[in-house]
Amino acid sequence: MRTQLQIVAVALVISWLIPMAAWPTEDCQCEHRGPEAAGRSYAVNYRDLVLANCIARAYKTDTDASMDAGRSASALLEWTAFNMDDASRPMVDIIKSALVNDGTIDGSGKLTKDVRSSFSRCMDLYHGSGLAEQVRRYVGWPARTARDDARAQGPGP
Repeated sequence: MRTQLQIVAVALVISWLIPMAAWPTEDCQCEHRGPEAAGRSYAVNYRDLVLANCIARAYKTDTDASMDAGRSASALLEWTAFNMDDASRPMVDIIKSALVNDGTIDGSGKLTKDVRSSFSRCMDLYHGSGLAEQVRRYVGWPARTARDDARAQGPGP
């Protein structure tokens, strides 16, 4: 039951991060075709990439959830412009740091060692200042999108 809930939670987050519900049809007069990530800023895609990697690592014992999040992270690489050489190690380090299992404070304020809070730790990482600093440091054009760059180069996504 717990594994099913984890898969549902991961699926909900991934569906929020990478919406694909509105794929254009053949008769669509849309401005673009392709993944929504291509239209999100490089800063947002970098943050989403870190979150997807955090979820993949947090749920590595749940093969389906980990593979799903890992595939999403791999897809986001295509829509994110950042200094991969310099950012790779800090990205892994910040994820490992976020997932250190030092217990959870329950509602009564007591430290509970046996409660797993990996998902909330990944969300805290996503919204935290450490990740914001990584975006500032490694994403060269945080407000640009892959679609902006493709338009500048000619027809594309």
